[in-house]
Amino acid sequence: MPARMLRLREVSEYLQVNPATVRRLVQKGQLRAIRVGRDLRFDALIVEQWVAAGGSTPGVNGSVRLDGDPSPDRKPSKS
Repeated sequence: MPARMLRLREVSEYLQVNPATVRRLVQKGQLRAIRVGRDLRFDALIVEQWVAAGGSTPGVNGSVRLDGDPSPDRKPSKS
């Protein structure tokens, strides 16, 4: 039986985030997706596993820092 595939909007609604946030997660390699033309598709099982893992993909350098420091790939904002 084929896996259930979700569209970008469905994933963003499920995660309760903006679609741009989901695109950013894909670009950073934190969430896996496939391209169908110009659209992104997500395996529902992979998305559920990603959420269950706390929003991280094993083997991918994309953890969330809780100490308030920016991640190494982001420059501090000027305030």
